[in-house]
Amino acid sequence: MTAGTVTVRVLRSPAEPGGAAAYQAYAVETYPRMSVLDALFQIQREHDRTLAFRCSCRLGMCGTCAVVVNGREGLACQTLLERFDGGEVSVRPMNYLPVVKDLAVDMEPFFDRYRSVKPHFIPKESTAAPETLVITQAQGKRKWVDPALGCINCGICMSSCSVVGLNPAFPGPMALNRALTLVNDERDAARDERLALVTGEDAGGGVWACHQLFNCTAACPRHLSPTRAIRQLRQEYVGEQANPLVAPIKWVARKLSGR
Repeated sequence: MTAGTVTVRVLRSPAEPGGAAAYQAYAVETYPRMSVLDALFQIQREHDRTLAFRCSCRLGMCGTCAVVVNGREGLACQTLLERFDGGEVSVRPMNYLPVVKDLAVDMEPFFDRYRSVKPHFIPKESTAAPETLVITQAQGKRKWVDPALGCINCGICMSSCSVVGLNPAFPGPMALNRALTLVNDERDAARDERLALVTGEDAGGGVWACHQLFNCTAACPRHLSPTRAIRQLRQEYVGEQANPLVAPIKWVARKLSGR
């Protein structure tokens, strides 16, 4: 992109309580490889200092600058203006999360879903040792965990997931991706409990509720595939059950009957 001007439309919070959010347009002077985050900083400096948004590392590692640009989720610091034609770019906050102000959202509902799958490591007693336990890269089920590592908890996968908007109890892609890493950790003592959490009715159907549309995979800025993780969790559950089809059939039957 050469130097020029682009119109950036930002969804702003209402000025008065009870009002409706509305887009406000700003003319932004561009330069080569200018990011959406750079544009937001320019708007804040030169047009409106009250514009609210989040950022931290500016390197695509912290996940705090997640927004929706031209209808697609992404990190503002990684999304370049030169990707968009037409001279106009719209920026709005992520879906399914309460807006604090402008582009800043309350992440607590996101982490509530995350906590629902018991996302912390619970060591087995037998693994307790006076010396550090060294696990090589190729040991055991580590090969199944590696593709699911690297999540930065940005919330983009949740914002892009259609099931999250329809099912308040669904844990969401990030939580289920995290669950897979622990289910396949041979040192973890809560495998059975965690599998029950991500496949049961309390989780809104859990892995069985996923439509496998790969929206979360397409949106992930770290190139992870939560959809694949959910599919693997289904396989892990099937391997543990004598009647593996009972759970999904019961859940689907309840949905169809409206109970």
